[in-house]
Amino acid sequence: MSLRSTYVSTLSSALIASRYAGVALITAQSVNIASALTANANKGLTSFTITYPVTFQPADVKFGGKLWFAYKSGMELKLMEVTNGDLMDNEFTVQLNLSDQSTVQVDIVFSF
Repeated sequence: MSLRSTYVSTLSSALIASRYAGVALITAQSVNIASALTANANKGLTSFTITYPVTFQPADVKFGGKLWFAYKSGMELKLMEVTNGDLMDNEFTVQLNLSDQSTVQVDIVFSF
């Protein structure tokens, strides 16, 4: 196996793992997300943010490279699935939050 093949294979595995980790985060937090949507709707808020710690290699994801985009795409995919397509992709964004130096977090920003 060539060095390039080893690199590509390792990168592909890492990207797949990162995407699955994003899916797993939303799966684990789906009840909390639904509760936050309901609570904020009851308050009449049209824009709000939910923050969670990054669960997959935060030291690497924080650089915003391919691992971040794979993680983010997994989260976006699962958010659409959890809401049965009722949540449109222009009603939420997933953003990397590096405001706390000790914790790498992800913000799910909802805007209706």
